[in-house]
Amino acid sequence: MNRKKLQNYRDLCKEIERLENRINRLNNVSYVRDTVDASNPNFPYERIRIHIAGAEDNMSHKVKLNKILEKRKAQAEKQKIEIEEFIASIKEARVRIVFEDRFIHGMSWIEISKKFGRLDESYARKICERFFE
Repeated sequence: MNRKKLQNYRDLCKEIERLENRINRLNNVSYVRDTVDASNPNFPYERIRIHIAGAEDNMSHKVKLNKILEKRKAQAEKQKIEIEEFIASIKEARVRIVFEDRFIHGMSWIEISKKFGRLDESYARKICERFFE
């Protein structure tokens, strides 16, 4: 696991949320309405307008797009779980807290350092850097 993958966690969460929204919108049935000109079936055969309505019929397109979106969502969720497992596997609690706060919760280095009672942002940043060395 490298730093770029860890920094990608919050973007993965956003992507999963967006994909879920797209899938939900895609699964909603859309109805269409229109008017057509017709002839009165009885004499004097005048022109009349008839309103028609129905469900939109592009199901094959929706099915293909739904499969693509579901596949992307599954990949993003898999990457997210890998990051969670990596952070959970860190043995030292202090390092685990720093990683969780920084990469999962998106806190700044100074905010994390203050949680440990330090006023310098380099404290939390150095914990992270030493772990990757």
